[in-house]
Amino acid sequence: MKFINKKILLIPILLIILLISGCGTAPTPSTIVITRLATNLDDGQLFVHLDGKVINKKQPIGKGQTRTIPISNGNHRIIVKVDNFQSDPIVFSADNNTTNFVVSAQRIGGSRALILERKD
Repeated sequence: MKFINKKILLIPILLIILLISGCGTAPTPSTIVITRLATNLDDGQLFVHLDGKVINKKQPIGKGQTRTIPISNGNHRIIVKVDNFQSDPIVFSADNNTTNFVVSAQRIGGSRALILERKD
């Protein structure tokens, strides 16, 4: 009888230990924050391309807007497009953090350019 009582007491203790050890905090998701400056050099909607795919097709970014977009961890290549203008690519690593970017249209020489800058 004493052996059975020890087993019965051992089961709840093991369950409590399993519950406590399994309760960790979930990893913080990575995000990118895109801030589009308002200029008179561009009029269209801004689309973000991450690793070759448009990730904000249903929510383009207008002038003066900021958008936060969740992304997966890892190395990524980002470009932004407005109408026929495209930024140069930026390669960055996301590891449970937030990466900030600023987009602006600028006149360089005699032509317009879409500039994507990383802000840390």
